[in-house]
Amino acid sequence: MALELEIEQAIHERWAVTGALIALVPAARVFTGAAADNPAAPYVVWQRLSTAPAARTSSGRQISRTRLRCEIRAEQLAAAKQIAAAVSEEFNRSAFSLAVGTCLAMQHAGHEETLTPQGWWLVATEFDVTHEGSI
Repeated sequence: MALELEIEQAIHERWAVTGALIALVPAARVFTGAAADNPAAPYVVWQRLSTAPAARTSSGRQISRTRLRCEIRAEQLAAAKQIAAAVSEEFNRSAFSLAVGTCLAMQHAGHEETLTPQGWWLVATEFDVTHEGSI
C-alpha cells in the first residue's frame, strides 16, 4: 500500500507545479479518496480502484498495476471537459519517479460523463498505472 500512496503523492506534487492544471483547479482542491470540507467547484478527487502484482524482476523489484480514477466535479460540462483534457495531457503516457520506485507508464483506460441528481457534472477518467518498487 505504501507504494500506491507514493503514486498518489507524486500526482499531487506534479499537479502543484503544472501551470495548466493549477490554472483550472488549484492544488488545494485536488484530493485523494474523497473531497474534504465540501470544496467549491470545480474540484478533483483521485481514487485508487485496484492494485495487482504483475511480475517480479530478477533484482527483486515488484512490478504492479494500479487502476486510478480521476473524478472532476464541476457546475458546467465544458469546464469539466477542459480539466479532463488537461489531466490527460499531463498524465496520459507519462512516467515519473516516486520516492521509492518508478511509475513506468500511466495510460488512459476509460472516460465517462454524468450529470448528477444534484445538478453537478462528474467527468471521470481512469488510468492504468504500471509501477515498480521494492517489497
